[in-house]
Amino acid sequence: MHLIEQHRHENVRQVWLRTLKKVYNEGERIVDQRGNNVIRLHNVFVEIPYSWMLKCHIDNERMEDAFLDDLISPDMNTNFDYTYGQRLAQNRQIEMIAQELEHNINSRRCVATIFYPDDMSYSLYNKKEVPCATQLHFQHFRDKLHLHCIMRSNDIVGAMPSDMFGFGNLLQFMCTLKELEPGTFSYHIIDAHIILEHYEERLKQLEII
Repeated sequence: MHLIEQHRHENVRQVWLRTLKKVYNEGERIVDQRGNNVIRLHNVFVEIPYSWMLKCHIDNERMEDAFLDDLISPDMNTNFDYTYGQRLAQNRQIEMIAQELEHNINSRRCVATIFYPDDMSYSLYNKKEVPCATQLHFQHFRDKLHLHCIMRSNDIVGAMPSDMFGFGNLLQFMCTLKELEPGTFSYHIIDAHIILEHYEERLKQLEII
């Protein structure tokens, strides 16, 4: 596992840039299922101990705000046949987690599922996009509420800042709702990747290459 922790002097943007450099310098170069030249690193774990910092924008304020709107709203958008908000709204998952925390603050069952079994058939036969985030797990530990986000796949350049900003704000929302103190935001990426054709100029701007 590649563990990337936030240093005391760092903000969240600096953590993201270190993650980018690690994937670029240590990743495996492959051609993915779409024919893109990709650098990927397996099993990257990013932990942000001061989750209040996630309220700060990481890279692209417009895109991060748009992602947050999609995360909160249950409405479908036009680019995908799902939004994270729509998936989380099904079966009242966030509401049920809030109720579970009210009933038992030390519960180990505060889990929201984003990736559904039918998504495999979409991928195999319909070629539709399926969620990159698979699961969210809230846990109260040592007087703080922590959020663990599991990603099956993550575009480190284009998607990671919006994902971290959106899910970090979801942790803040839950803490505000339940009057709890936020703890760590843990971001577990099974396949962390950079699509070279899409982001060569951006990588130069960020001084990754």
